[in-house]
Amino acid sequence: DGAVSEAEFAEAEQNYTACLQDSGFSDIELGEQGARSYLPPAGLADADSEAADQACQDASGWGELLSLYWDPRLYPNHQDPVEETVACFVRLGLREEGYAVEDYWAEFEAGTLRGSLTPADPTWAAYVACNDDPVHAQPAQDVG
Repeated sequence: DGAVSEAEFAEAEQNYTACLQDSGFSDIELGEQGARSYLPPAGLADADSEAADQACQDASGWGELLSLYWDPRLYPNHQDPVEETVACFVRLGLREEGYAVEDYWAEFEAGTLRGSLTPADPTWAAYVACNDDPVHAQPAQDVG
């Protein structure tokens, strides 16, 4: 039916995690929308770590299921995730009016999408919110 159930996705996550563990990775944590963190085996080069991660994604099916599982939950009206992210960037003041999907992809390809933002930047929370859930992201509220 094209839909990925919670049980199917949970099984793929378990298989992905087991594969990483079998490959020597530790402290594995999986979050929403493909967010993950882990410690690769000591001495493993970054490129080899990325290759092992990709091999585990492929073997478990987890990587392939990510968008099939998350997109219908985040975009129930079949919105385009990139269009929503672009609109969010503009809505939250991260980009100027007129910023378009083509601009997003150009920045993405150039590796400049985040620009010079760091977690210490006051607009970091807005950037993260637009990437996590662009449809529902809201401007940060002042607490003072």
